[in-house]
Amino acid sequence: MPDSTLPYAPILRVSGRDATAREVLVQALKNPDLKISGDLSGQSHEQSADDAMEQVVASVLEAYPVTENASHAASAYVDPYQVDPALSVTHDSGAGVGSASAGSTYAGLAPPQRGAFLTWAQDPALPAPPAFQRLLIAHIEVTLLQTGGRDDRILGELIRWSMATPWHHNEWLAKAILLSLWLASNGAGIAKWTSLADVAPTVLELALGLQTLLYEELQPPQIATICRAWRIPSGHLSTETASLRLRSITEELGAGPLTYVHGQISPLDLRPKPWRAAHRDLRFSLPQPSIRPLLQPLLKEMATSEQNGAISPQSQTETSVPSTQHTWLLILEFGHSRSDFYPIVLELARRMPSYVQLLDENRRLVHRVVFEKRDMRKFWRIWDYVQNWSTTHIYLDGQELENWKVWPYSQYLR
Repeated sequence: MPDSTLPYAPILRVSGRDATAREVLVQALKNPDLKISGDLSGQSHEQSADDAMEQVVASVLEAYPVTENASHAASAYVDPYQVDPALSVTHDSGAGVGSASAGSTYAGLAPPQRGAFLTWAQDPALPAPPAFQRLLIAHIEVTLLQTGGRDDRILGELIRWSMATPWHHNEWLAKAILLSLWLASNGAGIAKWTSLADVAPTVLELALGLQTLLYEELQPPQIATICRAWRIPSGHLSTETASLRLRSITEELGAGPLTYVHGQISPLDLRPKPWRAAHRDLRFSLPQPSIRPLLQPLLKEMATSEQNGAISPQSQTETSVPSTQHTWLLILEFGHSRSDFYPIVLELARRMPSYVQLLDENRRLVHRVVFEKRDMRKFWRIWDYVQNWSTTHIYLDGQELENWKVWPYSQYLR
């Protein structure tokens, strides 16, 4: 028999009381402020995102007609994730609870499992089977689309769960937090969340991509977090040190790292991609640019700038004491490369006063930069990228050096 005595958690969506996932999705797709579109996975490249979105809305409406005064209870569509008071609930001491499949709906649970789920949902920070956690996130996702991610109480609850051990590294929860911040256009919130939370690397890259699209620049506390997630050696990088290095690289690039990366994202990578939601009826898309190949070299540069910029006591004496000998000059030349780092290298080179473009004997473009000893910190930053390129050549006082002879404190560079 149905159990009507157990109170439902406020965060759960109930059949007959709350709008279904499809109703909410139709309205969300019509709201341009949410920055989501129809699931484009089945659309041709020639079809515009607007046309695809209209087709998705039309298909949902055809399958499930929605009117402003429609009764949810009388609808032909039943949301199997919603709590249905008509379904039986029992409270057997957890028997069979752990056997719930990963993508279970509420309707797909056995009566004892429903009872256990409803009891646990009163305090989701407690331990629970992964199937229960995903089912709860499916409820939350619908509410996020309905509220536009602007209900701070829900976001606060999600963050509270993320700090509880049972939810540690749960990607469904992390994506729900990110979806909430994206829907609300809260780029500062993404920056703060990724600074404080131990976010899974796959979700972290998604978060940084969306932060970039919201024009929220990288914040110093994020740097150590990202370096740890992406296994970039950074030592004990304090926020103060990160702030100084962030300011330095911003001056070199002429823009903050994420602003610079935003300019390098290809139009194809900006196309909306299907968002994998815990609720299977929430089929929508949003931009998910992959910025790690562009951002990681810049972070590596910031994290290792002290080592690369280190100057030995001997070289400090050489640069600070006037000499009657000839001027020490190191010339670096490189051509076009298919490396993902080529745009970054070219930007760094162009910001050197000695940068020039040349044509070789085959009329191929060559980029040349001349370094004095006081410029070696900038040289090592560029060299770290180009040393293995086939188009790279280096000359000291007019004599070409083999690449293996070029390393910090090398006797061949004296």
